[in-house]
Amino acid sequence: MKPLKPSRWLSSDPPVVLLTAHDYFTGWLADAAGVDVVLVGDSFAPDILGYRDILQVSLDDMIHHAKAVCHAVRRAPVFVDMPFGSYGVDVSETARNAVRLVSECGCQGVKMAGGLHIVPHVAAVIAQGIPVMGHIGVTTQAQTLASIDDVDGVTEEDAKRLLMEAASLERAGCVSIIAKCIVADVAAEITKRAAIPIISIGSGSNCTGYGAGILYVLGLTEAASRDTMPWFAIRRWDGREQMEQIVRELVTDLKASAIPIPSRE
Repeated sequence: MKPLKPSRWLSSDPPVVLLTAHDYFTGWLADAAGVDVVLVGDSFAPDILGYRDILQVSLDDMIHHAKAVCHAVRRAPVFVDMPFGSYGVDVSETARNAVRLVSECGCQGVKMAGGLHIVPHVAAVIAQGIPVMGHIGVTTQAQTLASIDDVDGVTEEDAKRLLMEAASLERAGCVSIIAKCIVADVAAEITKRAAIPIISIGSGSNCTGYGAGILYVLGLTEAASRDTMPWFAIRRWDGREQMEQIVRELVTDLKASAIPIPSRE
């Protein structure tokens, strides 16, 4: 198992960089690019598995994809999302599922999204010797289940709740926390108070580090082709559109016998 030293991430110069991955190639790509941590997130499900939403992702799905990522990544620690239904209900079951994730795919830790209600589950997983990355703010699981705002921490009450959640997860033993789509000033205050790394996804630039989704970065989601990507996504390439064009041109050329066909005499 690769050494996990999140204390090194506390230096904000340069910031920590987290990138998601979902298979061998994207795992290799993230690791080769020099990221500090790789996350196998469940958000790949609609575009890679064709699922309606991430609530359909199973523990077996996550293990299958995480295995491939872990085979590719040689340097950075790999964390894996615990999917919907695998934690948050029965503490013992949460611990068993986390143990299975780590033992079967070889990752360095798991990520659990939620606030105060998951603190006992975080503690149970950590008691098994498994590092946990927390996740507060907007979660895709919650957005799928109900129509909620796409920014958290707008009201004073919400800001206080987020500060309490971050402090509680840190006390429970989380090695780091993702702050997703939280008002920038609130995320900055969370970071200021925390003794663990706070990684921003759409929460401003005053956190310990930043996270991005590889499918968004490469423009490989269906949303990218419709230009309806989430507001917090970072895109550097129109991959889906350009790859579709290349393949269409190839099919046209082959149908017209317009290109030489490789052969051996």
